[in-house]
Amino acid sequence: MKPGNEVERHIKNAMEEGKFDNLPGNGKPQDLTENPLEDPAQRMAFHVLKLGDVVPDWIQLGNEIERADDAIQNDIEGRHRQMQKSRERLLDNSTGDLRRQMEELFGRHRRARAQFRRRLIELRGKIERFNHLAPDPAAKVATQVEPTLTTIDRAWPWPEPRG
Repeated sequence: MKPGNEVERHIKNAMEEGKFDNLPGNGKPQDLTENPLEDPAQRMAFHVLKLGDVVPDWIQLGNEIERADDAIQNDIEGRHRQMQKSRERLLDNSTGDLRRQMEELFGRHRRARAQFRRRLIELRGKIERFNHLAPDPAAKVATQVEPTLTTIDRAWPWPEPRG
C-alpha cells in the first residue's frame, strides 16, 4: 500500500470515529496570518520591519533586478524593430553610397550590442549579489550574457561590412 493511501485511511477512520468533531475553531475560518512553525523571534522582527515600512535589502534588490531585466528585454525588442526599419529604409533607398550606409548601420548595431553587453553583465552581477543575500528558495537564475547577445546579433541581417 502506498504511504499516501495509508494516511488517507487513518484520516478517514478518525473522521468516522468523530475524533475531529470537537476541535477548537470547528466550523470557523482558519487564521493563516501566522506561520505556527516560524520562530517567534523572527516573527516579531518581521512584524517590526513591516510596521516601520522597511524592506530587506534582498527584496529591494530583487525588485531592482526585475525592473532592469524588463527594461533590457524591452530595449532589445525596440532595437530589433529599429534594425528592421533601418534595413527596410536602406533597401528601399538605392541612392547614396550603400557601402557607407551599411557601415554606419553596422556601427550602430555594434555600439548597441556593446551597451547591451554591459547592461547584461551588470544585471548578472546584481543577480549573483541577490542570490548571496536572499534565502535559498528565492534564488534567481543568472542571466546568460552570450546567448542574449546572440539574439541581438540576429537582428543584423548581413555579414559584417569589410573595410
